[in-house]
Amino acid sequence: MPPGAVPDIRSRRAAWHRNLVELFAALARAYPSGSAENVGGVTLARTGAPSSSFNCAVALDLPVSLEGLEDRIEAMFVRSGTPWHIVATPETAPLFEGVAQRFHLTERIIHPGLAWRPLPDTMPPAPEGFDIRVVQDTREAREFGRTSLMGFGLPTNLFDPWLGGMFARGSAARRLHGVLYVGYVGDRPVATSMRFTSGDIAGIYVVATLPEFRRRGYASALTYRAALDGRE
Repeated sequence: MPPGAVPDIRSRRAAWHRNLVELFAALARAYPSGSAENVGGVTLARTGAPSSSFNCAVALDLPVSLEGLEDRIEAMFVRSGTPWHIVATPETAPLFEGVAQRFHLTERIIHPGLAWRPLPDTMPPAPEGFDIRVVQDTREAREFGRTSLMGFGLPTNLFDPWLGGMFARGSAARRLHGVLYVGYVGDRPVATSMRFTSGDIAGIYVVATLPEFRRRGYASALTYRAALDGRE
């Protein structure tokens, strides 16, 4: 794309959606007991973690068919007592009203997606005393997991099962290696971000800051770093 060109929103949405779908699938397959499959155009991603945040039916584009979907949801999530949720858009959500009613999903939460265009050429100076590091080992990965979960108010041990395979050769988690960022104040991890790349899309996720360190520009700095790395 020529410098300064602005992509058409509609033409890019499918690529953005694929990024999120592939992220959920990669996280599920990286979990020791996890799995992911496609049913009629709907991606079912199950880690088995005891939080609905990590188990979902993702339908961001119109599915080809809903045939057999409820049976697979029953098998993957319901029988094992795994908490789960549906990820949909305003266009696809009406198709899943019956599924939501059958499985008693009643809460609706809207999460906006943001497209950053054009990206700036350089990153503004990070806040003084704030050090951003790319995760390189298991200790730093653990700090990423626990800091981000604390930032979102989730149990801090949810990330632990991912650690064993995070840096193993041939592991499904390996494609996440090098795209986890932790921000430190001194030696204390206080904020996180994550970049997941698919095709020519760099998705930025898991931007979180510990409550006592918010409103200091740390999340902004981590978002800049992940986005500019993604452009490279």
